[in-house]
This record gives sequence, structure tokens and C-alpha cells, in this order.
Amino acid sequence: MVWIWIIGLIIALASWSKLPRYARAVIILCIIGIGVLTLYRHYETEYLPGRVEMVVRYDPATCSDAFPLRISIDNKSGRRVKEVKWSIAVLKPGYLVNIAKRGAGNDYQWDAIIKPGETTWTCLALPILQEPVNDRSQLTYKIGHKKVLLEKD
Repeated sequence: MVWIWIIGLIIALASWSKLPRYARAVIILCIIGIGVLTLYRHYETEYLPGRVEMVVRYDPATCSDAFPLRISIDNKSGRRVKEVKWSIAVLKPGYLVNIAKRGAGNDYQWDAIIKPGETTWTCLALPILQEPVNDRSQLTYKIGHKKVLLEKD
């Protein structure tokens, strides 16, 4: 829908000098409206979900040996979080390649409500790896892809 407006505005701007004054005002208002909608969409889809911070660390002391990964979710968005989906990337020391198998049960979900300013955590099992590793405490664990669903105001 936005693309139709943009194409129409480009055509209208091409004949700018031939347009009446009121048509120019309408075009300017449309450009401003598209800009405001674009900023609001960025705020809703990028900025606010980015304010929900997640940290993963290997912590068998706090968690159990069966579920040694501690996932902390900190809601700094100002809205209630309805759902968070994420994956975990696992890196060997000195390497940048993710050794966690994709789609092999390594996608996670948290569907409990997290209020603004609230931090929660849970313990998870280690992801399935593509290759065997002797000491999993030496691996680096990171949040991979993250998708956050926030409640509307």
C-alpha cells in the first residue's frame, strides 16, 4: 500500500510546476504522513522489541546439570511482553561458526507475561550440537534470532 503512494508521489512531483497550489499542499501532507507512519512502524517493530534484552550463560550452579543454561529476559520496553521466541547460537573458542543444529529442538519460547521493568529467568537444556564437544562450559552461548510480541497500548 505504501509503495502505491510513493509511486503516485513520484509521478506528482514530476509534474510539480503544473499542479495547483492545493494539490502541492496535499502532496506535501502525504509525504509527511508516510514519514510519520514509517517512523511509527520502526518504533513498533524494531525499537520496542529491541528493548527486551536477553542474556544466556552457562550456569550449572544456579540451574541443574540437566538444564545448565540460564536465560535472563529483561523487559525495558515500557509495554508488557506477551511472548518471546529465540534460538541459541553456540560458538567454540576462537571460532565464529554456530555449531548448534538448526531446527533440531533449538528454538525456544517464553509465553508468560513479563511486565515493564521486570526481569525473569529460566533454565534450559543445552542445544543439540553438530559436533561433539568435551567441555561445554568452554563454549560461548549467545541469543540467536529473537522475536518479541508486545501488548498494544
